[in-house]
Amino acid sequence: MIRIAICDDDVDVIENVKQHLIGIDSELTDERLNISAYTSGEMFLSDIDLGLSFHIVFMDIEMDGISGVDVGKQLRERQDDDDTIIIYVSSHNRFFEELVQIGSFRFIQKPIDNNKLRDTFSRALKQAIKLKRATKTSLIFKYKSGLDYHSITTSKIVYMKSVRRTIEVITQNSIENRLCVEGKFYSTVDEVLEQLPKDSFVRCGRSHVVNLYFVRHIEKDAFILSDSKSTRVPIGRKYKHESEETYFQYLEGAL
Repeated sequence: MIRIAICDDDVDVIENVKQHLIGIDSELTDERLNISAYTSGEMFLSDIDLGLSFHIVFMDIEMDGISGVDVGKQLRERQDDDDTIIIYVSSHNRFFEELVQIGSFRFIQKPIDNNKLRDTFSRALKQAIKLKRATKTSLIFKYKSGLDYHSITTSKIVYMKSVRRTIEVITQNSIENRLCVEGKFYSTVDEVLEQLPKDSFVRCGRSHVVNLYFVRHIEKDAFILSDSKSTRVPIGRKYKHESEETYFQYLEGAL
């Protein structure tokens, strides 16, 4: 799933870009597009503060309230991340020098030419998919156990569980298809989640975080894993809605 935001105080521009992206989405085979719309920079940053992230953002520069340039700067500061591709949309290009300081971006001039929109988005999409796949395969989880420091790629983690403030890292033996404890360290589930990719890991209980890649299917109160014993990872009542929503979003992105 490639997450896209359109932020513009002109609803006609939002609708035009959205409909064009929906058309592109219907042509894709390896990814799906998830599109969110915002009519102000304040609304967009509010969702960023709630933990949302996007691979590509269409950002109007001249909006009522906070400008698109300032939104871009705050986005970089709040997420400490230059991977999000911002496609700026404006009637003027006098902001170019400011935009260069913000990081990865593209520029489309208003009124929007649909051919230019398609070409710019296609190039941004290729970059976003490349960055997404690289992140999934190479993101490193680091932890300290006793006096020793350890690291493991997140793609190898099946799930984690907290046992009296000790986090157990569960991995899978690929030959026997059995689960085993890779390591233990002192931490909390909240701290663990900060290092894990949000589109493939979900907190399904007070003590459990699961990698959706290893989930065979979901039941009423548990994720069933793909190991030889079909291990059950419980889903707490408080986390049921988020677990189901994240799981089905993950499946859509994997199709």
